[in-house]
Amino acid sequence: MPSVRHSQRKSVRLWRPVATVVVALIVIFAWTVFRKDQPAVPQVATDVPVAKPLPDEGTRPTAELNGTDQPATYADTLGMLQGKLQGSKSDFLASLAGMAKNKPDEAIDLALALGATEEEKSTWITDIMKKWAGRDPLSAWQWLQQQGNRMDQLANGSLTGVVFGAMAARDPGMLLATMNSLLSPSNTTGPFASETVVHAGLQALIDSGNLDLARQAVETWASSPLKPDIGAAAYETVAIALGKSAPEQAGAWLKALPDTPETSSVITTFALDWSKRDPAGAMAWAETLPPDESQASAISNIFGNWAAQDSTAAGEWLNNYFSRTSPSPDNDTQVEALIFRSSALQNNPALALQWAGLISNPTEQEASEESVLKRWASSDPAAAADYINKSPAFTTDQKQALLQELQAGQ
Repeated sequence: MPSVRHSQRKSVRLWRPVATVVVALIVIFAWTVFRKDQPAVPQVATDVPVAKPLPDEGTRPTAELNGTDQPATYADTLGMLQGKLQGSKSDFLASLAGMAKNKPDEAIDLALALGATEEEKSTWITDIMKKWAGRDPLSAWQWLQQQGNRMDQLANGSLTGVVFGAMAARDPGMLLATMNSLLSPSNTTGPFASETVVHAGLQALIDSGNLDLARQAVETWASSPLKPDIGAAAYETVAIALGKSAPEQAGAWLKALPDTPETSSVITTFALDWSKRDPAGAMAWAETLPPDESQASAISNIFGNWAAQDSTAAGEWLNNYFSRTSPSPDNDTQVEALIFRSSALQNNPALALQWAGLISNPTEQEASEESVLKRWASSDPAAAADYINKSPAFTTDQKQALLQELQAGQ
């Protein structure tokens, strides 16, 4: 009997593994049949980046300021920078500069939000934009063009010049192409109007040492059959820059340009600028201009500066000029400029009155004489009265009227 039981136990042990396998196969088969009737579960492709949802306003991601890979929200960054600004301004500026290397547009937004004064905002924004444009002027310019009416809030609208300055230093050809792209008869208003852009671009070329390139650009536009509206400022910017080192050359360049209202107006401003350094040279050039309104205006402006700088030389020129020209209202204007802008004549009223006697218009002459006498009477009434009494230029009635008026004004 023991041997029979032993055999039975052995058989049971042999069948248990087999039974386990059979049950497992049945379960797997049943699960497979069941799965065929269920929808498939989508698989996530781990090698494909998942797009991040667009951030809500006020929570857009910003550059990492904390040295980690975790993006901060705009609100977090703003709060952190506020804390740095309250603690150490140098730490704040360092953090802002670090952020500006990767996301200069957001750094500008933060500078605009955190600056205590308009001057401070302007300084920070200008610095960010200057560095951005130095690295990538085209990207900086494209961003700036998207700002539209917001331009006035950004460094008082001066950022076009900042970007153009960096562009001129890095790639003058890029700057010229940018200026040409905005030259349009319809582009007359807004922060990127043709005249505004041309003026800023030419100044940037000049400041970067590309004066010849700026001059050539103006010549090309001036002679173009399309006649782009570049404005008087374009001619003035180049002429004055050229005139600082070569005024005669600049003057010849201006005279060679097509005669337009813009170039005519620039002649006056150019002559005035030249006269601040060399009034005699500027006057000699002005006298070679065609006898029109631009010549008369240029001579008057030059003479006013000359009279203030050196009344003796100006007076000598005026005496000579009178001998070569017939009396005109322009002559009267020059005499009045000499009387009232010359410090020497202000201290010598008797000589000033002699000059006033050369004014051809009786009304203007009387007004000038009266003004000189009042000024004289305020400092030395006895001398002024003595001059009136002895002067053969006044009739008895005029003397009495003048003396009464001077007494009333004391």
